[in-house]
Amino acid sequence: MIAGWDQGFYGMRVGGKRRLFIPYQLAYGARGRPGPDASHPGIPRKADMIYDIELISVAELPDRGAAACERRGTHPAPSAAVQPLPSPPAPPAQKQHP
Repeated sequence: MIAGWDQGFYGMRVGGKRRLFIPYQLAYGARGRPGPDASHPGIPRKADMIYDIELISVAELPDRGAAACERRGTHPAPSAAVQPLPSPPAPPAQKQHP
């Protein structure tokens, strides 16, 4: 994943929408990314990226690093770059009618 995505998603809540403007330095850099063939040329050099995104849901992914550390008997180092997403607000309680 490109660095700009991490920064763009930070702080989003489920149902939120954003437009991400990712400068080439946080995307694929000065070299770009070549495509698999001539009909799919890839991403040009120094290409800024623009995405319209909507956060549909959040799921916890298994931490493969922790499982590997568990097998080795060590602990994973904390990462300052990874921030937990805030929990979405609880839905309002519905009133029951007699």
